[in-house]
Amino acid sequence: MSKKNGVYCVEDVGNLYGHECKIVVMLDPDKRNHSRVQRDLLLHKLESETSKQKIAKLKKNLKPIVIPARSRRGYQIIESEEEFARRLDGRSLFFSTDVSMSGKYIIRTYFQRDHIEKAFRFLRGDASLSPVKYQLPGRIEAYLSVVNFISYELIAAILWKIEKYKIGISCEELIEEASKIYEVEFTSKDSKIYRWTHISKDVEKMFKPFKIVSI
Repeated sequence: MSKKNGVYCVEDVGNLYGHECKIVVMLDPDKRNHSRVQRDLLLHKLESETSKQKIAKLKKNLKPIVIPARSRRGYQIIESEEEFARRLDGRSLFFSTDVSMSGKYIIRTYFQRDHIEKAFRFLRGDASLSPVKYQLPGRIEAYLSVVNFISYELIAAILWKIEKYKIGISCEELIEEASKIYEVEFTSKDSKIYRWTHISKDVEKMFKPFKIVSI
């Protein structure tokens, strides 16, 4: 078990796709529980739904657990498929042709890659990074590479402080809390006063390692 990520893993060396590989199976209990709750909610919604359009969409999302059938409901729940899906919940398979790598190292490398991908998705989505117009493609790629590298470095630094100071919150949740802190401008005649929004003691304690409260 990895105390850092709260996951379990087993590893072995075997043949995969005709090559000798280090094979690692990881179980993430949080992901497993989340998948099961989401599936149970969909099944419950399917059984109580009356709209044919919504039923068709739910049946599609629940394949192969739910299949069409000639019955009053118009579908059938395959218990063996549901049981098989439950056994797979929260499990991931990793493999590497470098058999000297440990299972924990392979999993840690995967999560590092995942953080890089999240940095790209954040900049393209939540951050609404505007495109660079009237520039050569090579310059645009260089610009994006630098920006995304900086984004990854910031996320890595946040994760390091979260672990070091045992804040007990995810990077995404911390960023969400930070987005609620903003500067307010008060204008009276020819003068302007700037103040930061009030934050609770719990939030102030959370951000203390980042020195945000001293702004």
